[in-house]
Amino acid sequence: GHFEVRSQQKGKEESYEVDLEASTCSCADWEHRAPIVNGRRLCKHVLAALILRKLGPLARTSPARMEMIHDRP
Repeated sequence: GHFEVRSQQKGKEESYEVDLEASTCSCADWEHRAPIVNGRRLCKHVLAALILRKLGPLARTSPARMEMIHDRP
């Protein structure tokens, strides 16, 4: 799945594109500092998308989820 994950830095209106099939994120941390775990490079945006995917329909009703992550078809 494709996800758009908003930055959590104050005053920053940026979002990052996460592609779980390709295991990629558009953030600088993913490119330069993210550790590789089980063959997948993990930044906090990839982790957030993985959690959302695991929660499935439950996540779509959570108010906290709506502010941070958007599932992209």
